[in-house]
Amino acid sequence: DFLLDVAGFAAPVNDRQSIGQDIKHRLIESGLLPLLIGQRSQQERDNITNKVLIEVDKDQRLLPGTAQLLAVANQPGVYYLTAVTLEYGDLKLFL
Repeated sequence: DFLLDVAGFAAPVNDRQSIGQDIKHRLIESGLLPLLIGQRSQQERDNITNKVLIEVDKDQRLLPGTAQLLAVANQPGVYYLTAVTLEYGDLKLFL
């Protein structure tokens, strides 16, 4: 879907869904998620988690330092990411 401005031109979309999609794509391109899922060492998982959070914090539409990454209980390889956007409130994603 496209959002059109008054003149009928495509307008940038900056809502919460767009931010979430951009973050997912950034993390996929970073290659960090497969490393996180495949890592057995808790210390290394913590290190990769920090790298993921740093990557998420690069998005200027988020309030810096609000991102959190949590492993979903009883679902190996599934993570829950939360952050606060500057304009749209809380952002919640499953990765």
